[in-house]
Amino acid sequence: MIKLYINRLMELKGITRNKAAFLKKNGFTDATAKRLAYGVPKVISFRHIEKLCSVFNCTPNDLLVLTDGTAAALPENSALRALIKNKLPSITELVSDLSATEAEIFLKKAAALKSETVK
Repeated sequence: MIKLYINRLMELKGITRNKAAFLKKNGFTDATAKRLAYGVPKVISFRHIEKLCSVFNCTPNDLLVLTDGTAAALPENSALRALIKNKLPSITELVSDLSATEAEIFLKKAAALKSETVK
C-alpha cells in the first residue's frame, strides 16, 4: 500500500513539534494541516501535493512510501521500489554521542554539503 509520508520529511527538516502549525504557517487550512500532520489522509489533491513539494523542496516520490507488505510482493525490477524508505536516524541521534570536536566536524561537513547543493 502506498501512504503519505510527511512525518519523515518533517523529521528530516527538524520539525518534531507543532507539525500542524508548521503546515498552517505554510498555507494549509487548519483542518487540512491537522489531517496531514496527525491523521492518515485517504485522499490528497494535486494542489496539496504541489504545495507540500514546494514547502519541503522535494518531489512527489519523497512524499510517498510503500509499506513493507506491498514491497515484499513486488518484483525486483519494479519501479515502485523507489518508494521504499529506510528508517533514518535524526540529526540529534547522529550527534548525541559524538565528542564536541566530532560534532563540529560533522556540522562543518553538513554545511559544506549544503553549500554544494545550493550552487
